[in-house]
Amino acid sequence: MKIKLLNHLKVLSSKKMNGRKPGTKGHKIAIKYIISQFKKRRLLTVTNCNNKECTNKSYEHSFDNNFAQFTNIMGMIPGTGHLSTVDTDTVDTDTIGTIVITAHYDHLGTDTNTNEIFYGADDNASGVVTLFMMMKWFSQKNHKPRHNLLFICFDGEESYEYPDGTNTGLLGSSHFVEQYLAGKFNSDKQQINIVLNFNIDMICNNDQTHQGKPRIKGLMVNGINGKIKYWKQIIGPIYDKLTYNKQKETEWYESQDAYSFAKHNIPWLYFGVDDFDNYHTIKDRFDSIDPNVFWNNIKILVNVMISIDKQF
Repeated sequence: MKIKLLNHLKVLSSKKMNGRKPGTKGHKIAIKYIISQFKKRRLLTVTNCNNKECTNKSYEHSFDNNFAQFTNIMGMIPGTGHLSTVDTDTVDTDTIGTIVITAHYDHLGTDTNTNEIFYGADDNASGVVTLFMMMKWFSQKNHKPRHNLLFICFDGEESYEYPDGTNTGLLGSSHFVEQYLAGKFNSDKQQINIVLNFNIDMICNNDQTHQGKPRIKGLMVNGINGKIKYWKQIIGPIYDKLTYNKQKETEWYESQDAYSFAKHNIPWLYFGVDDFDNYHTIKDRFDSIDPNVFWNNIKILVNVMISIDKQF
């Protein structure tokens, strides 16, 4: 499995993806590749409903900001509503809470001066591949989740310069949350009732220093908001594999997709490593990541999600 996940990471951060900037050929190739994994795990499609008419029964949900088109990729694994695996036909699925598991897949494209590629291996092909692993786990018959699990690969997380001078990010997550709050989404006759956002962004860098200063070690969790005792109980023993830093939680609050949920008082957790020198440079390549850290952090995140699904 480690080799397969590394191959996914290699493909998503390859030359043919060309930095995955919205509107480019490489971005479209990335969309097709990600959707192939949603289809492989037979995730339910999500419909966009307006005035009781549901359209766009698809994994792709596109929108624009007058300058570019963006595409969120969404699919659901339905929950059983119980701690044991049962037939979901016997459960009132409208009452089941939905955990939204997210990672952005867009990146910076190419350098406008040199045409060099911003490959975005850690940022955030690593997060997308973590979703692939979670989809595989929870789609298995003996691992069916208690909650509905809505998997979303967000577009437009990065900040891009637009002709009107704006430089705005978090577009995909903001668009989704706005549509959700307006009651627009269903998943194959099941209502989406969000109880938590579980966001993943950059998990595999293991550098010891950043800009000459020591980095915070390990996989960090944000969104704890000081409630360490509570989250230790929810997450269980695997919590000890995580690092919580209140300063980073504050610094990163508005710069990652979970903020789109947080500003509407939707509970959230964000997982990622500390800042690193290759961030937003052409050096964030597949050959720069630490394969063992990547694999270990994926295993940690899967186990965290298993615990949260049982206890939250």
